[in-house]
Amino acid sequence: MCDPVTLAIMGGVSAAGTIAGAGVKAYGQYQAGQAKAAEARSQAVVYGVQASVAKSNAFFLNSEADIVDSSTSLAFAKAAQGESRLRKTADLLEGKNRADAAERNLDPTTGSPILMQMRNAMQFQSDIDTIRATGQMEAADIKMRAANLRQQAVGEQGKVFTATISGDSSRLAASNYEIAGTINATSELLGGLAKTFNPSSFGKG
Repeated sequence: MCDPVTLAIMGGVSAAGTIAGAGVKAYGQYQAGQAKAAEARSQAVVYGVQASVAKSNAFFLNSEADIVDSSTSLAFAKAAQGESRLRKTADLLEGKNRADAAERNLDPTTGSPILMQMRNAMQFQSDIDTIRATGQMEAADIKMRAANLRQQAVGEQGKVFTATISGDSSRLAASNYEIAGTINATSELLGGLAKTFNPSSFGKG
């Protein structure tokens, strides 16, 4: 049977071992929480970069859409210029035909002269319609390209929103990991102390 001094020493050694073990576990819990928090913060930084890139992309796409959209007026202006040139050409041709008819003493309102005028007028109108249709098609194509760019910009804005939310969630998770690590570490320490000072543990052995 052990004497009281030996029991006290053995109890002290056992208590020290229990406290030391609890301290090691507590440190492990704390470090685990810190590691998870650091990982979550790193992920938040990644999300932040993704949000910045998407925001820049959205701005660029919208700016490009504005530039493309502004060229719609150029398509109509080009068509109008083509129509103006065609009208001048038609006027010159009509004047030449009238002059030719006058030189030959022909009535420009009857016979071949009027038939030629009608044919020229029909060709002129057909060319005018073609120029206008081409201008409208070019303008519509420009509008479609601008709309596609704006749609892409909307997609990038969605990425900004998603990345921002994910970044906020990661930062919140990091804070929670730190708190959980601290709580778990404290629990380990308190548990070790409770085992050390539990009166029922001294009567064993």
